[in-house]
Amino acid sequence: MMGSVSDKSDGEYSVIGDKGEISFIDYEDDRSVIDFNPSEEGPIVISVPFPFVNGKPQSVTVGERTVDSITIKNTTGEPVDLWTKIYASNPVDTFTLSLLKPPLENSDSKTGKDFLEFFVLEDRMVQPGQTLTLWVSCKPQELGLHTTVVQFDVGDRLERVIFLLAEDKISRSLASKKPYSRGGRKKQFPVDTYVSTARPARGKNQPYYKNRLPRYDIPKDIREMIESKQIPNGIEDGLTRENYALYFRTLLIMEELQLEEDMRAYDMENVTMRRKGQFLALVVPGLAERRPSLVHGDFIFAKLACEDETSPYQGFIHRVEADEVHVKFAPEFHMRSKTMTLVEAILQLYKTRKDTRILVCAPSNSAADHILEKILGENSVQVHETEIFRLNAPSRPYEDVKPDYTRFCFFDEYIFKCPPLGALIRYRVVISTYMSACLLYAEGLDCGHFTHIFLDEAGQASEPESMVPIACHCQRDTVVVLTGDPMQLGPVIHSREAESYGLGNSYLERLYEFEPYYTGNENYVTRLVRNYRSHPQILFLPSKLFYEEELIACKDDLSSFVTLLDFVPNKEFPVVFFGIQGCDEREGSNPSWFNRFEVSKVVDVINRLIENGNLDEEDIGVITPYRQQVLKLKNALENFDMPDIKVGSVEQFQGQERKVIIVSTVRSTIKHNDFDRKHCLGFLSNPRRFNVAITRAISLLVVIGNPHIVSKDPYWHKLLWYCSDNNSYQGCVLPERLEEFDENPAQESFAEYEEEVFQPTTQNEWEQNNWEQNESFQPELPKPVKDVDEWSDGWR
Repeated sequence: MMGSVSDKSDGEYSVIGDKGEISFIDYEDDRSVIDFNPSEEGPIVISVPFPFVNGKPQSVTVGERTVDSITIKNTTGEPVDLWTKIYASNPVDTFTLSLLKPPLENSDSKTGKDFLEFFVLEDRMVQPGQTLTLWVSCKPQELGLHTTVVQFDVGDRLERVIFLLAEDKISRSLASKKPYSRGGRKKQFPVDTYVSTARPARGKNQPYYKNRLPRYDIPKDIREMIESKQIPNGIEDGLTRENYALYFRTLLIMEELQLEEDMRAYDMENVTMRRKGQFLALVVPGLAERRPSLVHGDFIFAKLACEDETSPYQGFIHRVEADEVHVKFAPEFHMRSKTMTLVEAILQLYKTRKDTRILVCAPSNSAADHILEKILGENSVQVHETEIFRLNAPSRPYEDVKPDYTRFCFFDEYIFKCPPLGALIRYRVVISTYMSACLLYAEGLDCGHFTHIFLDEAGQASEPESMVPIACHCQRDTVVVLTGDPMQLGPVIHSREAESYGLGNSYLERLYEFEPYYTGNENYVTRLVRNYRSHPQILFLPSKLFYEEELIACKDDLSSFVTLLDFVPNKEFPVVFFGIQGCDEREGSNPSWFNRFEVSKVVDVINRLIENGNLDEEDIGVITPYRQQVLKLKNALENFDMPDIKVGSVEQFQGQERKVIIVSTVRSTIKHNDFDRKHCLGFLSNPRRFNVAITRAISLLVVIGNPHIVSKDPYWHKLLWYCSDNNSYQGCVLPERLEEFDENPAQESFAEYEEEVFQPTTQNEWEQNNWEQNESFQPELPKPVKDVDEWSDGWR
């Protein structure tokens, strides 16, 4: 970085602000701070200290002095008066100048006394042809990026910007082993013809379904249209009463095809399978995290890498263990190689109304198991074991269910089944996932059998998922209760096209677009504003940004362990922001980002929590948006013998809580335009992910990230300055406070950060389009039911 005063003001060319401060310099975005040629600057040639290595700042060790020289050569025929100044170090006073090379740390005391360091070297004369050598030193005391500007006044003003990355043993151990390069496309082989094999046995007593669903193969013309990036007919017209089934069927086809495409990303080449009894065992990276998600009965295609002309073999998965699947091929191939509120409502109905029959659906097996656990653990109402049933899909592994709960399930030879109709009708409470609810219909259970249907976490389910229990079991007098938070994460949709046309909207969210739901009519909607989970200071910001300041913090036992933590500056304010200007990296062919400096800080915080806060590993959770950061964190924690600390994405923490939540934001350099803000910063630019991330903590929330990056988003900007205003920010220099973000972003720019979504017609347009031909038909609205509170997840 250089400049000349000539006819312009001193600061006009400089990266230094009026107060002698450096704003955040993103060297990945603005390469001009490091890409210049000293020989092209003029007759005074100044070398570049601490030059970049492979495009990155040099790495130094925290607590150790690092030194480099700067040479100033006068190529003119006249003496030059030189003034040199260290300007705007970040962190403050971490860089110094000297005329002599600094002595080693273990030098004798006399040498140390003779050595002098300066921030300013005044009035040095450089003779014609002379080369003057100065020394610049840095002794970092904290992790992350250290920067300074060395300013040279030789008549013109020249500058050298210095970047150093301060590391410790943990961050160094996580360094990329090889540079990132985009992985090539894996070789694909056709599977139009293949050698098939038998499906896994379902047990001796194969269930007979009275209402067996037919196969719904994807029509060839629809497949070809979607694969050629065309939108099928009728989708762009929007959802109407006449096209309801066709509309969602087409969206589900789009989602299915996208899942097929996504699954190809997990193809593997040149892998080895080892024999394990009658099966072949295959290690699948990411399987333990359900990436990919494989279950009993799924199949794969395989062929020998050395034989291109042979047909592939189909192999069925018989068992899933951690990151390994047990597969069986044809014989010849083997020879060759918000829950507590929901629970309270259910128990009240069970106790006070003996004629009730309740179906409870959750979006996942773990969520359904959690409901079962809470119902059984409630002492105020004892549910008879013969009246509660946990329905599992046959594909669910038997070992996946806790032994204490298998007595509430039905299975044969360790394969889960739906019990006979005669047994089903005796249960008063049936718990299932959304999709498995269709098994009850397949067994012949009458539509309308259940008096109440509870759809837990309905905001996380797509509308077709919600329709499975409703379409199979709901009649006009059935009470349907949807619980969830439309301000938190919605369904996970893989097809961007299907998501943009409405598959990404939950049924709960779409209901909120119609009266009487969006008006908050108390006959239809109960808002839970009392929060029994989090500390009031943790709740303050989400209440203001997302819930119209209506949340009431009702947590009684405010944890005292926070007062024992030395890194919490304000003991009355349990939200801490650690600012680190680290370095986000990728390695190998993996496109996922990681930030080893933040990993090191996370480990440091966890060690101090366990040592000083008397916390167990199960009390701590770490949220981070990138899979590679998750893996780096898990590896680091395992090395410190802390394997029981949960590390995962925001989605993996929705519906959960921990005494302490640590958020690692990862990104530390990015171009700050709209595209990158929406698509590269990931969850940093998604208000719902932000809301979920900061509301998982019970007693302490710790955020670790680059404030200059996260503050580009209005929600994170509010959180950053919320911490700063309460004396709870530590780390690198803060960015400039943006006045336009001081207003409530939820009121002004929420839609700006959302994906484009399907906008349904208004209620009047719906009625005009669908009812004007039969004005005499006026359907009677069912009488609303208001005898229970809304959803769980810490709210009442």
